[in-house]
Amino acid sequence: MKSKLLYLGNLEEEKWEGLILNSPSSTFYHKSSWAKLWFSSFVYFTPLFFVNLNEKGDYLTGFPFVLSDKYRLKRVCSMPYGTYGGLVSRVSLTENDLQKIYDKIEEGLKKLKVVSSEVIDFFKSQNYLIHSGYKTFTGYTHILDLSRYAENPIHQTKRGAIQAEKRGVKVTSISSADGIMDCYELAKKRDKQYGLKKSKYPLGLYENIWNIFVPGKELLWKVAIMENRIIAFQINFLFKDTIYYWEGASEIETLPLRPNDALFKDTIQWGISQGYKYLNLGGSPRKAEGLVRFKEAWGGEKKSYLIYSKKKFWYKTAEKLKRIF
Repeated sequence: MKSKLLYLGNLEEEKWEGLILNSPSSTFYHKSSWAKLWFSSFVYFTPLFFVNLNEKGDYLTGFPFVLSDKYRLKRVCSMPYGTYGGLVSRVSLTENDLQKIYDKIEEGLKKLKVVSSEVIDFFKSQNYLIHSGYKTFTGYTHILDLSRYAENPIHQTKRGAIQAEKRGVKVTSISSADGIMDCYELAKKRDKQYGLKKSKYPLGLYENIWNIFVPGKELLWKVAIMENRIIAFQINFLFKDTIYYWEGASEIETLPLRPNDALFKDTIQWGISQGYKYLNLGGSPRKAEGLVRFKEAWGGEKKSYLIYSKKKFWYKTAEKLKRIF
């Protein structure tokens, strides 16, 4: 196999999409459009793709990542902001093949002179990274098996969802860019409530999500409305048989109306009607007990995944000092 390190502009997207569609270890966050989102939204993000090709030029394996050079420190993430990434392959690989691929990836990262690299491995299939000096940590998400709801539609009898309907909360999909600012304002209020000095994401990111992803095919952006006003929103991504919940916020004053329950009920029902099998409810941090309870109340089953991390010694020391001071 021939190896190449490609920038987004050099990537043959049709070949890449064919690769991830035929790989059992691919997620929505392996898509080239996800890489476009970060390239379009942040000046310091550069998407790169390490690919192996056959004689015809077809992509047999791929390893997408984003290079960040913020503060002139080069850091690599398999895909940014807590989402899954790592190696994808459309062919069976021997242990020798895997070792060669990971050696080539490490060689490429060394040439880039990165101070840290991270791979978030949903399928626990990247264990060869241990041989390259990576340490492992465990993360958690919750997965909702939609087939259970198709057979027993308990989401329609959830108390919170019923209360939301009785109180006049309506759920719909955003049909134009008009509601993006309203959603962003809700996210800003949420982040301020959590003590953040500035919002986690800029407005441009939300606008680019709408402009880059195809509604109904890649994107499911739902809003809860009360008296013609958006009081909560939910951004989901779509790939293969899974809906990926990614981002959402609600107006704190309207929480008694249960808009989040209304949103989840609607997303579950839509997913069942479209033939999706799973709803991935996103990261479940250890200390977020309320969030975990909410997910499990909806039937979400806890699933662990692995985070592989490698940092230069001086960079780890600098991080510790920053936390102290």
